[in-house]
Amino acid sequence: MTFLMQLPKLVVCAINGPVAGIGLAFALACDVRFAVRDAKVTTAFAKLGLVAEHTISWTLPQLVGTGNALKLLASGEVVTSQECYRMGMFQHLSEPGCVVDDAVAWASKLCNTVSPDALAVIKRQVWVHPHIPVQEASKQCDTMMMASLGPGTESKEGFKAFFEKRNPRFSGYSSSSALQQALEKTVPSKL
Repeated sequence: MTFLMQLPKLVVCAINGPVAGIGLAFALACDVRFAVRDAKVTTAFAKLGLVAEHTISWTLPQLVGTGNALKLLASGEVVTSQECYRMGMFQHLSEPGCVVDDAVAWASKLCNTVSPDALAVIKRQVWVHPHIPVQEASKQCDTMMMASLGPGTESKEGFKAFFEKRNPRFSGYSSSSALQQALEKTVPSKL
């Protein structure tokens, strides 16, 4: 499951109905989760005499907190998408039949307004930084901010577009860009 978290692009999940087991593990490993309002979620492992599978014991507490994660994992109760949204498991609720369109629309908006290189750095920071000392995270953030302002980065286009009140025209993600080279030296990719 960690391969989803380590991809340099955001992984957006559209949940169009009930989700449990390995489907839930995949959904929780995604970066942003959209769900229909009538979706239901369960972690019925304990009711089956099983332990939490794959990365659920790691991702669920990150998203909903330790207490909520233990409540969901221990009880195996079925919870509504509204409750999942309230806990932070889902970021957007959609009307039935609209969840894929809503997720695609949101992702498309990002594609037209956000630097893919900067987004790759932000994604890694969000997945890695909660697991290291705050001083190290702060140092990495400062280093990456300086790198994002350096030559060969997309910040010049971002600032120009901001002052011209238009959408930026970023060149796209490149693993060999100056910012990605700095990322590989500064923020470890291991979760």
